Amino acid sequence: MKEIVVNFKLIKKSISINQFLFTNLLEIVGIQADVWKKIAENINTKYKEQQTPGSIRIRVVLNRGGIKQKLGLTDLAELVEKEVKEVCTNGSTSEDEDDNKIGAELIFSITFSINEWQSIRPTSKIYACKRGPRMYQVMSPFEWTNILQEHFFLHTKLPCCLIFKKANVSLIGKYFLTTRGRCSDCGSIFDDVVKDIPADTESRVIMECTYSGTYDIPHSKKRRLHGSERTRALTTMLDAHVNPSVFQRNEATRLMCDGDNISAQIPSLSTLRTAKSKAISATRLHSDPIIAIQMIKYNSAYGSAIHDIGYDKFFVHLLSNKQIQIYKELYSKIDTPCISFDATGGCCRKIKRPDNNLSSYLFLYEGVMEAYGKSFTVLSMISEQHDTLSICMWLKRWLKCGVKAPKMVVSDQSLALMSALVQSFTQYDSLENYLITCFQIIMNTNSNNLPSCYVRNDINHFVKLITQWSPLNKSKFPRTKQLFVRSMTLLIYCTSMEETKEILEAIFKIALSKYDGPLLVRTDTSVETPCAISKRYLQTLISNKSSYIQTFDHLIEEIMLNNINDQEPFDENSNDKFDSSFMNWASLIANNCKLEVETIEGEYDNAQFIPELVPLIVKAMKLYPCWSGIMRTAFGYGDATVSSSRVECNFNQLKNRVFEADKLPIRVDDFTEKLLQYYNGDHLLLRDSQSLTTTVVTPELNNEEYVEQNISEDNNYKLPNHNQTVSGGDYCTDDNIIEKYSRSVVHEELVDRNYSLNEIKSINYYPDTEMIEKSNELLDKHEIDKNDTKRIEPYEENENNTIKKKITIQMSCLPCENGDFPTGIHRCKICNKPVHLFGCSVKNTLSEEGFGESRICLTCAEKAKECEAVEHWQKKQKSTTISQCRSAESYLMPQPGFEHVDLNEKGSGKVIVFLKNGNTFRNKPYNIPRLGKIILDNSCSSDSLLSILACAAADSSIYFEFLSGKAKQNKTAKFIINMMKCPKLKKNMNRERILLLAPFFLSDNEYIGDVKTIDAMDTISSTASKLLKTLPSYKTTNYCSNYICPEFSIDPHTYEVIKLIAFDGHINIQESMDTFLEREEINCDNCDSKRYLTVSVMTHILVELVSLPRDFYSSTSATNIDQIHQIHQNYAKETMMTLDNIPKTLNLKNKIYYLRGVVVFEGGQRTGLRVSSGHYKGFAYRSNDHWELYDDLKENVKPATKKNVNVELLLYTK
Repeated sequence: MKEIVVNFKLIKKSISINQFLFTNLLEIVGIQADVWKKIAENINTKYKEQQTPGSIRIRVVLNRGGIKQKLGLTDLAELVEKEVKEVCTNGSTSEDEDDNKIGAELIFSITFSINEWQSIRPTSKIYACKRGPRMYQVMSPFEWTNILQEHFFLHTKLPCCLIFKKANVSLIGKYFLTTRGRCSDCGSIFDDVVKDIPADTESRVIMECTYSGTYDIPHSKKRRLHGSERTRALTTMLDAHVNPSVFQRNEATRLMCDGDNISAQIPSLSTLRTAKSKAISATRLHSDPIIAIQMIKYNSAYGSAIHDIGYDKFFVHLLSNKQIQIYKELYSKIDTPCISFDATGGCCRKIKRPDNNLSSYLFLYEGVMEAYGKSFTVLSMISEQHDTLSICMWLKRWLKCGVKAPKMVVSDQSLALMSALVQSFTQYDSLENYLITCFQIIMNTNSNNLPSCYVRNDINHFVKLITQWSPLNKSKFPRTKQLFVRSMTLLIYCTSMEETKEILEAIFKIALSKYDGPLLVRTDTSVETPCAISKRYLQTLISNKSSYIQTFDHLIEEIMLNNINDQEPFDENSNDKFDSSFMNWASLIANNCKLEVETIEGEYDNAQFIPELVPLIVKAMKLYPCWSGIMRTAFGYGDATVSSSRVECNFNQLKNRVFEADKLPIRVDDFTEKLLQYYNGDHLLLRDSQSLTTTVVTPELNNEEYVEQNISEDNNYKLPNHNQTVSGGDYCTDDNIIEKYSRSVVHEELVDRNYSLNEIKSINYYPDTEMIEKSNELLDKHEIDKNDTKRIEPYEENENNTIKKKITIQMSCLPCENGDFPTGIHRCKICNKPVHLFGCSVKNTLSEEGFGESRICLTCAEKAKECEAVEHWQKKQKSTTISQCRSAESYLMPQPGFEHVDLNEKGSGKVIVFLKNGNTFRNKPYNIPRLGKIILDNSCSSDSLLSILACAAADSSIYFEFLSGKAKQNKTAKFIINMMKCPKLKKNMNRERILLLAPFFLSDNEYIGDVKTIDAMDTISSTASKLLKTLPSYKTTNYCSNYICPEFSIDPHTYEVIKLIAFDGHINIQESMDTFLEREEINCDNCDSKRYLTVSVMTHILVELVSLPRDFYSSTSATNIDQIHQIHQNYAKETMMTLDNIPKTLNLKNKIYYLRGVVVFEGGQRTGLRVSSGHYKGFAYRSNDHWELYDDLKENVKPATKKNVNVELLLYTK
């Protein structure tokens, strides 16, 4: 019986032997054991009583009737205890370490703070029992265990994970509070007791604790995250937006010290992430994002801001009543309502389908307009489909809400977006027809069909596209890109096709000419090649844009007068033969230019000969009315340049501010909910603005005033082309739109014709008939392949395909040109028009080849390409060289002096000698005749100045000639010229430098071995005054207006450095120099007449920048703050400037001076003031537009990587 009923387990060495634990040594087997069933069967059979196995086990466990003694279980327990004691005794006598492990015990006291005891102290709680309600004293649930665990670790530094039973609270017992806990890893026992009842709630409470067991084994388990610890973790992660990994490390910093074990109180990353995920899920309306969005739509808190929802493919149209009302009010008060449209990705995650597949990328589309100086979001959409039909349906839905279409829209050059804008806001069913109409209006052939909306392109996007043309980036001449990009931006400001033609001809002649300079065989009319003439013409326009505009004003007036007096009736039938396209018109000009320049030879090669660039320019002209201001006169409103910076700023606001704490992309329902909350607040601010009642002026759309410096990269990337099939579900079907869209494709009858070379001769687009006759003569002299029917496809540039050297035009069908019209055997699949197999049709991929196969005419193929266009976007990392990128706005600014730039100069500049600091020679003396042994020290100021002067002479032929003329009399000029002649540093250069510096810095003291030192430590301004005494920057003259004055003229004075004040580190150098050069009038002391003080600048100018506080007038005794030399140097603070922001040219009395370099100073950090100790460096701005660092502590010249520097001296030369 004993073996059946009782199941013994030997005690582990780690458990203390005491009476309380001994009662647990015998473990009675559970009720499911077979032994209880056998006993019950025997009793029922023998005594015929119905006994269950469970009742028998309860009697044994409770020892009813002394059954344990009758069974002999107590004797067995005493035997087990005796054996265990013997085992423990034998083990402890072997080694002292085992003795310590078995009986290891820690005794310590925990002191609870007032706040901690208030949070865990026992409180009364009533429980409903069978005998009635009973009141118990209980500790705060899920709170007291966390505090005990934390205090346990702080006292013991053990990684044990304690599991507590309930706390026993007794108001009348021996102890007030007792608890027991056990480590879930090592089984060690934690006992604690609070003996006395605390006197009051404002006193500290002490708990006596004992911890015993083998707790030095490895531990792995963690405490559960619950109670206040869970609340604190979720609050930190969700409200304070702390990452789980960061929270875990913050907890380690709070609890642990160097060398401590990892506390079981610190939760694992998986626990924190799971808790965060569950907390976020609890706040969502539904686990399915689409159902959650539908619940948001019918939630009154969002004011019906969700207009339409599509399931597959997914979309959601966001439009509230507030947006409609605000737009209507703005439309009635603004002269030219303009909306900017754009799309961005990276906001919403892909949606998971029921079949576990993911949706396509979700884009956020927005239409934004200006409202009282702020950005107002007119309409929005989140969509999985990005084709023309989906965008058009969104815009048409908006128009159905009773709003009027805007008069002007701005977008990037996304074909899908532009086509949808045209179909929605104009009377034309395709972008192609819109462009054809614009061409006809400009050519004065169609003035009755003006589009109802002016479709424009963002100037930043256009400039960025042309700067990425591969032929420009591959050119080894750095000025090539600037010339062509700036020339293309000149087309933006054209107001007539005559202006455009003049500039295009100049661009094409430069790109197609192999030779430049004077003609080898000079003619009576010209001595220069067309390339040289065109370069000089474009450089002049780029140098001063205002003069370019004024130049064409007179031309425009003459053209308008000629059109009025000599206008001939236009033959509409003859125009039907041609494709009215800006691109074909540009192709005609390109071919004429190629015929004109291909036989001309000049004295030297053309550095800008890039024939591959011409097809790209021709393709860009396809959208000329959109990215330029050529249509401003026809529409009667708009500026030359427009920008979509409003919508770009709105995207930046959403991603970097509204969703700053969220790690985008997020679930689409979370994004939509937060987006609607932001919109609601934004619209409330606009509605409550007092400016709504005032008259609104026309918004300024000029890009040059508020365009963003950094171009958004959202619309220039490509994603995989996903399935674009439009669902026919109830949510995403608009029968009216689809029906109209289908009619526009099927019943289109216009034919996309092309210019042929035979038809070129009959074109009379231009009032200048002499030019046409000249072109005809050139055409007659050259044989051209009439069978060449290659087309220049718009919108795409495939860099993998080689571009033909010959410039081709879009050709029409050759059989049609010969009068052989289609027989009807082959017809267009879409419009059913008869076509030829080759020439005026393309292959239909769904038709089998052979007799009677269906084709697609060129017009339908172009429209199909437009209809299948898709908006592209893909997030990319920011460029690490973003600081070196040029902004699009800079290409639109006038560039004074650009006409003097040498376009044929290659990127690498002339190499000069690199001067090393005398300290790097390790006190090695030089034996100089008549001077003895010399050691050079601290030569950074002179080295920096001489380096930038040598670079200036290497890059400027004018300055080189100036120094060469002074080299015989001036040692500094001679040294600079020698720096250009020696490719490497030689000993004689060091000797010459010592001879140059010795008159100013040689010390009279002699050291051991008769060694003298040249300590050249000095300020850069003082060094320049010493070395350039006979090479001044400016001179002043003083003369009297009275010719008979005894002192009519005073001898001129020369100065080496121009000193300018930069108040608080800010200065406009051009304005300050203009003020400095102004003539000053003073009273003559001899005759009381007016005396005039004038300033004249020399071949080079050195400008010292002195930064002073604005309140310096009240803090100094100097009577005239312009006398900078009277101010102690330590008053001057640092002048921090960005190298790229320093003016590259100065216009001084109608003479252009070019930036050649700067000298910067790196000193101590003492209150930001200039100090006497530090280091000078020279930054040379070379002819290839790159900065070079000349630091004499380095081994050689380095490219400039540090852009923000403390500038003390600037060098400009002619």
